[in-house]
Amino acid sequence: INEAKNPDPGHLKLVDELVVWIEKNQPRCPTFFSNFAVQQRVRIAHDLAMVENYFTPNQKLLDVASLPFLLSGTMHRLGYDIRAVDLAPERMQETVDHLGLKAIRCDIERETLPFEDESLDGIIFNIVFEHMRIDLIHTLGEMHRVVKKGGTLLLCTPNALSFSKIIRIIREGRLGPDIYRQYSYLKTVGHMGHVREYTVVEVTDFLEKMGFTILNVIHRSLCLPPQGRMAMVADVICRIFPRFKPLFT
Repeated sequence: INEAKNPDPGHLKLVDELVVWIEKNQPRCPTFFSNFAVQQRVRIAHDLAMVENYFTPNQKLLDVASLPFLLSGTMHRLGYDIRAVDLAPERMQETVDHLGLKAIRCDIERETLPFEDESLDGIIFNIVFEHMRIDLIHTLGEMHRVVKKGGTLLLCTPNALSFSKIIRIIREGRLGPDIYRQYSYLKTVGHMGHVREYTVVEVTDFLEKMGFTILNVIHRSLCLPPQGRMAMVADVICRIFPRFKPLFT
């Protein structure tokens, strides 16, 4: 399935309003925040549309590895019963307090999620799968444990077979981003960068082995305006062949 081209203006406004508040009022704003907000704001607005499609406000939901809280924060403002789990939510405590979020500290790679079996209606796990470096079976196993039978996992991750990645392999001879830089984020940012990016087949196969049933695969873009000749070529190709888009859910 191909993602809709334009996000809902109301959703995008909610995201942008929260970005502005964080930039003005979060004194220890993470160094990555500004770039993250620019690159991910449209994707998060699309995420809100997916949330509205799959969930109702009365359901108990979990946003995993939620910092900088743009998705969980806007979901909370829309009236959703959302819990935000992060490795260190206190990094943005002022934002948590401002939003009135239920923010829980948990190392999802080593610890058990602090919820009862089959106690949640849905889990959002967006732009996190590629950061996991210790034990994906443990991490996804915990999510499978706490979500109800018939519940929903929304997972978004970069596409290792996107057009831009294929061009990078041809031009630079590298499969993924700079390894040293990604590991340096452990000290400079407080969490791991990208360990590895995966194909649709790899992720769906893994999830099925973990006991999940795949309902849909949606090919997605970051919705940034194409810059440069190659970016424009990539944009055209991805419109014709969505499977080459940079993200999938």
